[in-house]
Amino acid sequence: MVHPQLYTFVKVVECRSFSKAADALFLSRVSVMRQVNALEERIGVRLLERGSSGIRLTPAGKSLYRDSLQIILESGEAVQRARKIAQATLHTVRAGTSLLNPCQPLVSIWDEIRGDYPNLRLRVVPYSDEQNEILELLSTLGKRFDLFLGVNDSYTWQEVTSFLHLRDEPIQCAVPITHPLASRTSLQVSDLDGQELMMVSEGDSPGNARARAILQSACPDLRIIDVGYYYDIDVFHTCVERNCLLLSFGLWENVHPSLVTIPIEWDCAIPYGLVYPKKPSPEVAAFIEAVRGYLQHETA
Repeated sequence: MVHPQLYTFVKVVECRSFSKAADALFLSRVSVMRQVNALEERIGVRLLERGSSGIRLTPAGKSLYRDSLQIILESGEAVQRARKIAQATLHTVRAGTSLLNPCQPLVSIWDEIRGDYPNLRLRVVPYSDEQNEILELLSTLGKRFDLFLGVNDSYTWQEVTSFLHLRDEPIQCAVPITHPLASRTSLQVSDLDGQELMMVSEGDSPGNARARAILQSACPDLRIIDVGYYYDIDVFHTCVERNCLLLSFGLWENVHPSLVTIPIEWDCAIPYGLVYPKKPSPEVAAFIEAVRGYLQHETA
């Protein structure tokens, strides 16, 4: 904020030497002298008397030196006050991330628009996918973290959270690499007949209920294993150990190294997007609206 020539002038006075000031400022002696000469020319006043014994302040130089110290002090205080005000208005939104619900797609969106929202910042908070913890996490959104990305077709989730839809995620099939179907690039529904298939239990997801109805109609010899309303990593381990099939999503294709995820030729999908509290804080609400605006612009 203070003109560099003024800083250089003050340092010359304090060091009582152009050479010593140059060393302190990591400049050449010639550069320091030029800056002081330029300052004198700019304000039209001689500030220093140069002589063989060194430099000496003129009366005008003494006055400017005293005032410069005050200007530099007040300038520093002004910057600190501005920074404190900026920090006071800077709001952090915490995005949960886990193995099954990574937040990288949200980070990518935020990187595109963050410049338009200087008072918001995004922080990533890891959490567990354990089945016995997910409902507690949902009920306490806003405490440990504020939102997360995930598939959301659960009546239970909808009762306690809000949702910003990003896209529909097609239901696919995770297959152990040792399974006969593992080499397929796509599956017909009829290919699952006679197989053992793990999937979400009935009663909480209309999208999965529709998939179940299609499977039961088309595959009379399909054996369905209910795994509860929510998946965790143990579900994927069990799938591999039993060498059976698992209804899954493309976004989970890297969850387990011994599984391949294969598309099914049907139109079953689950909504995917941002899950956040029913009553979000003002900063979270602002973040959601920022993402919503981005999505609308991308689809326009």
